[in-house]
Amino acid sequence: MRASCGFHCGQLILVPVRIEAKRTCRRWMVLDTGAQITMITPNLAAEAGIELTGNEPKVPIVGVTGSESMPLVALPRVSLLGMFVENLEAVCHPLPPRLGLDGILGINFLQHFNLFIHHDTETVSLEKI
Repeated sequence: MRASCGFHCGQLILVPVRIEAKRTCRRWMVLDTGAQITMITPNLAAEAGIELTGNEPKVPIVGVTGSESMPLVALPRVSLLGMFVENLEAVCHPLPPRLGLDGILGINFLQHFNLFIHHDTETVSLEKI
């Protein structure tokens, strides 16, 4: 099965992601083949009904500004283009407000699919492996 969607071409590739937890949320997230793990903001976690207790396992995240430990949460179901991954781990951390983003879709989601980026038509497609 193969499905495709449009994206905003430029510095970021934005894709429509559906997160199903206690509540279902639909958000545009950055597709990032360089991110090892998916990331969602604390606001998105709260909207989806994921409660952060402070007792979540922490994972180190290394960025250009250094390293920091972030809480790790389990997302019951994450979908893109009707294709989904269940029990997806995600780091919960705020993103800069100026970006206006609620998350980053990383390799731990994308590794379940063949990903095609079509710059000529500004679309992405997924194919189940």
